[in-house]
Amino acid sequence: MVKRKRAGWFNTYNLFIILVILVLSILFSFSFMLPEGSVSLCWAKESPAFINAEAISNFGKYVAVGTNLGLLTVYDSNGKVVLEKLFKEPILDLKFSYDESHIYVKSYSVYAVNIKNNSVVWEKFLKNHFVSDFYPFKGGNLGFVFTSKTELSNLYVYTDYRGRNIKQFELPEAYGRFKINASLNGKYLLFSSDEGSVYNIRYDGYVNWNTFLDPPIYKNSTDSYPILQEINNDGSTCISYTYEKFGKKGNILSFFDINGQIIWQKEFDSKINSINFSQDSKKVGLSNSSGVIIYRTDGTILYVNNQYGYESVISLVLPTSFLVGYMPTEDESYLASKRSIIIKFFSLYSKKLIYQKRLNSKNDYFLVSGDGFYFFEISKPFLIKLYKYS
Repeated sequence: MVKRKRAGWFNTYNLFIILVILVLSILFSFSFMLPEGSVSLCWAKESPAFINAEAISNFGKYVAVGTNLGLLTVYDSNGKVVLEKLFKEPILDLKFSYDESHIYVKSYSVYAVNIKNNSVVWEKFLKNHFVSDFYPFKGGNLGFVFTSKTELSNLYVYTDYRGRNIKQFELPEAYGRFKINASLNGKYLLFSSDEGSVYNIRYDGYVNWNTFLDPPIYKNSTDSYPILQEINNDGSTCISYTYEKFGKKGNILSFFDINGQIIWQKEFDSKINSINFSQDSKKVGLSNSSGVIIYRTDGTILYVNNQYGYESVISLVLPTSFLVGYMPTEDESYLASKRSIIIKFFSLYSKKLIYQKRLNSKNDYFLVSGDGFYFFEISKPFLIKLYKYS
């Protein structure tokens, strides 16, 4: 009798455990259905014209949109319009100063606008050139890439916060496409051509090193630039690309020091979708079809994050946290929507999920403040929303 009772209790207990495990498994399986979590909507607005450019300030104090009709609108975090200005040409790009005091407006020139005073304080242009890109640096100085309208040449101009020239020099020749990255402190530039030439250049034009990538770049038919590249405040460089050598294809990530020496190198089966340095220059993150990997600058792994059924397409590494964007893979057995992109924001050291957000990948675009706590969603052509983690 005792044995039968104990056996019966044991079977009932086992059944209970099995049910608990099944329930937890189901909950875990649907845990990626993404409740909004701790992200709250601050406000939503509609632009009066097609949104052509957008920006969020470093600490989320302001966001801005520029339209194809030349209208600039700056909102504060409460949704109040703090600046509205009409320019003669379409607005092509917007960037805030690091201290959030100015917004820089690119059309065919670049205009510096004082937000508090609601006034254009200077304009930057160069005769027979157009501004292809510009960089506001921490500390107030700026960098400008001017492309000639009449010949195959590009100039780099380094200025103070008033737009006055400090240094000006000609960039390396590039007969095809090229790409430039600047360190956050403005001390270093990284220049590459789509053929595989790479230059590490100081802000005054001195070339720290240059090389030609080997193994050679694999050229495919896509329009995307074949090299992913980043440079940090110490002048260290990360470069990734798909290579082809002797009929073999692969994906490589290389870390160069300020002298051009390869400190470490990794190979991957799948293409790397994004790389970026953290703001403190001590970490580098990459995303590919397997997930996200965050390395220390000595090449050791700090963090790995994978998600079944989704491919990580973008990552952003902050000093103590990181953001990753996932898109569905072609395996639809696990997916809720093939058009969605999922943004997840994690604590780097506790690995805790801080917040998550689902976007429509076809129409939606997003920006995140430098501290990661403000999330600016742009649903082109007209709708904008600001969220805050709290």
